[in-house]
Amino acid sequence: MHKKSIVLIITVIILILLIFLFINFFKFNKIYNKIKENYNITNFKYSEINNSNIGKNEIVRRDDTIICKVYSEENIHIFTFYYNGEDTYIFHEINKKYTKKSGNSINGNKHLYKKLEFSEDDLGFLGKLKMFISTKISNEEKDGIESYHIVRKHENEKYEYYINSDDYLPISSDITNQYTDYEINTITNEDVKMPNIDEYEYKENIQEISMHK
Repeated sequence: MHKKSIVLIITVIILILLIFLFINFFKFNKIYNKIKENYNITNFKYSEINNSNIGKNEIVRRDDTIICKVYSEENIHIFTFYYNGEDTYIFHEINKKYTKKSGNSINGNKHLYKKLEFSEDDLGFLGKLKMFISTKISNEEKDGIESYHIVRKHENEKYEYYINSDDYLPISSDITNQYTDYEINTITNEDVKMPNIDEYEYKENIQEISMHK
């Protein structure tokens, strides 16, 4: 084969690969920007059903106030975690006891996404490129919903997510089996009202509030 023909074929292949990479990076960037918008939402409610079949969590956030209600498999309300922006109050709803810890003890539920390496700051082009290289995205159907299947490798760990291709909210992940019952930008102060402390007995630590009377 003529040398010029070989060079032309190689050039065409390289161009095809570059176009393929550009298209996929454009797709990734669009998904990133949409998820980024959702990540910065501070007014939401949703439920998460865990893979371990230990029940479900109901998370409600309005600005800096976050409530996480923990339910058993039998849908019995066991714990309420209440974060007011400074401290976390942990209420045992069966024993009617509570304790208090400084800082946010429910930080994992601060945003609509977990383990996807997002932050309040934009990653910029190089940061996005690095994430793009370590992320695989495919179009799949999950629970009858058109979605993006995102497999993310970060620090020797792999995270897997299904994201609704319409509103870009999580459907499920390897962390949580199912995310449901979303409410966005409708949460009022009444929805994040702190439980009445007078109805609970104070204890020094979480072990004590879990102990039966």
